[in-house]
Amino acid sequence: MTAQSTLIINHYGLNMADPEARKLLREQMEEFFFGSEAKMPEGWVPETESAETPATAGAKGGAPSSKGGGGASRKK
Repeated sequence: MTAQSTLIINHYGLNMADPEARKLLREQMEEFFFGSEAKMPEGWVPETESAETPATAGAKGGAPSSKGGGGASRKK
């Protein structure tokens, strides 16, 4: 959790189990990051689709998934 979200949660006394409180926090975060006063980091350049290489196109990363969860089996 960032300092900004902690500040908003504490200021408004938000309960994160409440869907309305999460909605308010999300709206505040969107305004902070994408509102009219938002500033992009210096030197930031948006990614373009042409920047994808065949090796990275559609890649989701992470380990291959396997059925069963990979945990030890439990005795009944």
